[in-house]
Amino acid sequence: QRQEHTECFVPDQRLAKQWRLRVAKPLYNSWSVRNVRFFESPDCSGAPLEADNRVDAFHPVASCRGEGTTPWGAVDEGYETRWESSQTADQWIGLYRRAPFAVRCVELLQDPFQHAAQALYLQRFHKGAAWTSWRWDDVSHAPLNRSRLAVGKLPELVRSAEDQIFFTEIRDKMAAEQLARAEAEKEERRKRDAAEREEWARQDREREQKLERQRKRKKKEKKAES
Repeated sequence: QRQEHTECFVPDQRLAKQWRLRVAKPLYNSWSVRNVRFFESPDCSGAPLEADNRVDAFHPVASCRGEGTTPWGAVDEGYETRWESSQTADQWIGLYRRAPFAVRCVELLQDPFQHAAQALYLQRFHKGAAWTSWRWDDVSHAPLNRSRLAVGKLPELVRSAEDQIFFTEIRDKMAAEQLARAEAEKEERRKRDAAEREEWARQDREREQKLERQRKRKKKEKKAES
């Protein structure tokens, strides 16, 4: 059974150096995020926490990304840029800062349909400990529709055994599929190499046969001259 804690969200007790959104049930596709904004206000009002390159500023962090995207593409307030995860069992994006900070509200705009998550965890990292999670269900994946999460309305929870089993099954399935693809590619290379060797052998035979015909012709011509 999932363990739930019903205490209220107290900002001073929820400081952390890293906060992230993590897909609750991994997608079979990549997760594509157009824009994600983290707020210190409880209703997502005011300016979001802004990321930049300064050492002491907020920095976007994410799981393995798809080709051609970075987590900066999801925090730049633009709709033309995005961050896309790779097709792995662990898909997440968040903010990191050296000094601990609180997140009280999150806004998310993700690409629709197969690249969208319908359930997420908002997680904060404990130094030397595990992640504390708040589950966010019914996340909107309609085009151009921002989803908003007010953290104070959610109970704190620990990921359930069922979720852990699901993650493990998906990870193992992906690993098996990756291994099968690698074996198929290896077999394809083996066949291609064998075909190339056969072609080289055929060409060698043809060259040898041509040389043999030339030797016989020269021998015949020399015999005729004598």
